[in-house]
Amino acid sequence: MNKSQVESEFIKIKKCIKSVNHHGQIQSCENLVTLFQKKHFEDEMDTVDEMSMDSEIKTLNRLINEVKEKFSEL
Repeated sequence: MNKSQVESEFIKIKKCIKSVNHHGQIQSCENLVTLFQKKHFEDEMDTVDEMSMDSEIKTLNRLINEVKEKFSEL
C-alpha cells in the first residue's frame, strides 16, 4: 500500500466532507468513504496498518456525522 496515496486520498475526502453545503451531498461523501475503505483495506495488512486505516475511517465517519447533525439542526 502506497502511504502517500492513501494520505492524499484521505485529505481529499476530508476536504470534501468539510465542504458539504447541501444535505444531498452527504450520501456522496458516505460513498467516498466506503470506496476509500474498499480500495485501501487489504487482507495482508499488518496490525499497525490496520489500526491506522481504522482510525482514518473513524475520523471520516465522525466528520460525516458532524455534517449530518449540522443539517438536522437547520
